[in-house]
Amino acid sequence: MKRVAGSVTKIAERVEASRGNGVLQHFNAKYREQRLAAQLAGKRIVPYTTALSRLRKVLASHAAAQANGFVGPDIMREVFGEDCGN
Repeated sequence: MKRVAGSVTKIAERVEASRGNGVLQHFNAKYREQRLAAQLAGKRIVPYTTALSRLRKVLASHAAAQANGFVGPDIMREVFGEDCGN
């Protein structure tokens, strides 16, 4: 259990570090796209902090994807749902 907790902590730390080094650029662009589409439709999406929290959880279950810094369509669907356009 300690090993799992350590891995989750590392993933969370890497996600936070990714804010500054551009790795989250795709995620941020997708979030903005989702937010603007929702606004045009008169809807709302989850707050950015909630989406980022979901991303951390998804990355914990997709550690291999996080290792190379790629946030692919499967991860976006898990964060934003099936209607995310991917």
